Amino acid sequence: YPTSREDCIRFSGRLRELKVDVWLQVSCPAFDQKPYQGFTSISGQRYPDIAITLDTGEQTRFLIVDAKYRTSRKGVLDGMQSAHLYRDSLRWFGKRPDCALLLIPKKGGAAALETREYRQANGVGVIALAVGEDMVELGDVLGELLNVTLEQNLSEARVLTQ
Repeated sequence: YPTSREDCIRFSGRLRELKVDVWLQVSCPAFDQKPYQGFTSISGQRYPDIAITLDTGEQTRFLIVDAKYRTSRKGVLDGMQSAHLYRDSLRWFGKRPDCALLLIPKKGGAAALETREYRQANGVGVIALAVGEDMVELGDVLGELLNVTLEQNLSEARVLTQ
């Protein structure tokens, strides 16, 4: 759906109690300004590349994904600055992001940052998204955040759309 800003797009999906919104370049106004759809920043105005909000009615989760076109160790480590900034400053209805991830085109530059254990321990990490198999990993991250099996919901959605 187009939003009130021409450069922000929101995709919404729902399956039973699961509601997912994906925001591209959502506005996160500074803390002393009016929130935008619940988004704020405790520091200055921010525009993360992708914000994903998940709501089951019982729990809400919030994920930030920042696309970087870097694959070397130095480039990935440098890009992690934005993941830390977003994790620490952004809020959605007062809630911190559950995780802030860099989305990169190829694995291996900083392999330790790509692990589930690293994401869970630090609330930041790296996801490589180059080929089909990598999409499963991003789905798994969303599933981890919801503590549900996302694959089961996706299977049900495929049956409903056939």
